Amino acid sequence: MPDTFYHGTRKSDFFIHNVKVGKGWFRSASASAKVAGLENVTTPYALFHRDGDKEAVWERVREQNFPDRPPRLKAIFMFASLADAESSEWFKGEDRALIAVKVPVSENIHVADASWLDSPRSEWETCARRYWEGALTEHPKLEVLLDGSAYAEEWEAL
Repeated sequence: MPDTFYHGTRKSDFFIHNVKVGKGWFRSASASAKVAGLENVTTPYALFHRDGDKEAVWERVREQNFPDRPPRLKAIFMFASLADAESSEWFKGEDRALIAVKVPVSENIHVADASWLDSPRSEWETCARRYWEGALTEHPKLEVLLDGSAYAEEWEAL
């Protein structure tokens, strides 16, 4: 297994239950949704953003130009480093567990700069393309999308 990434989750989240049941192994909802009968598996993020105009543009650009990349909705979001996870503004004030995650080389991941998502509506199409290309802004906020399975090394301590 290659690099370690970090996933931030609420300590009461069902994600931790899934990691414990899988003895450290878990899979993204996007990967589970590919199994017959599980197409409607989802995540809180996907439920909250599924009709969002911006996410729709990002998904359309991905489907048309980068179909091999993981979809944002239903993916597992991770940080590229512990420093990124600890300094992130995304979870300020929330009680989050940072989980070290190993992703097998065979799984589908994409490292993107989330700063592209801060663009004005008039630039969404262009910025979505840059996001899926993996281009970096002047002040990148890296996020790692996982479509597949991974292993939480310290699952027994969760």
